[in-house]
Amino acid sequence: MADLKPVWIEKYRKYFNQISNYEIIDFNKENQVHCYPRAIVGLYSHGDFTVDPLRTPNNYSMVDLAKLMRRAYSLERDFAINLAEDSKTKPRLLIIARNQTRKLINVGEVVALGEELGFEVAVNESSFRTNVGEFARMVNSFDVILGVHGAGLSNEVFLPTNAVVIQIIPLGNLHWISFNYFGLGATNMKLKYVQYCISEEESTLTDLYRRDHAVFRDPGSFHSQGWGAMSKIYLDQQNVKLNVTRLKPVLTRALELLGYKNYVTWPDLSFCDN
Repeated sequence: MADLKPVWIEKYRKYFNQISNYEIIDFNKENQVHCYPRAIVGLYSHGDFTVDPLRTPNNYSMVDLAKLMRRAYSLERDFAINLAEDSKTKPRLLIIARNQTRKLINVGEVVALGEELGFEVAVNESSFRTNVGEFARMVNSFDVILGVHGAGLSNEVFLPTNAVVIQIIPLGNLHWISFNYFGLGATNMKLKYVQYCISEEESTLTDLYRRDHAVFRDPGSFHSQGWGAMSKIYLDQQNVKLNVTRLKPVLTRALELLGYKNYVTWPDLSFCDN
């Protein structure tokens, strides 16, 4: 690696050990010649948080990545709970409560709703200081993960197969970004994916802008100015206060996807108008 940062290597060493049998070399400090039978120079990108099996050796997929993560961090659970077979154990719901941008500011109400529906609920968020192995094992113990769009959802890679990912999509025409960043990867890992688009009343942008402002009426005008203009408003300035009445069908759908049959089946996995 060029510009090697030891702290990053140590943080993710268990993962690196799974993808190469060789020691990591600090390219900027190495003076020896190394010979290998084969090398990949640079990084391949198949998309945001996804793997295209048609472009990988041996047709590796996101399912294989999830298996690799379980192996790297000795994760115990390969499959989420099946409520059709185990009706006595409570399904576990993890809420990723961001503590900077796009915070879930009424997390207590969401916890109460989850418990009312029969979930065992916990709230957590990783940071750079978090021990990856410990956090991975914690995430793997859950059957459903819920979070506002953001990097915290990348922890879905530690979930057991058939677990449910609920992505809360903020205001600002963020459907495509949200799905391609985390929804596509989730479905390709054989996770169940549900997305929920907040209403204007659920966004704290209503505290900053008039309802007739372009922030609400014309989000495309900010997208057209580039990532900086769009993200400054919709990703950096916005927090979320979920309407638990609107959210209830979403958590109900998650129970259905885990095999619970006492609810009316919802027609799709997207609680968005478009």
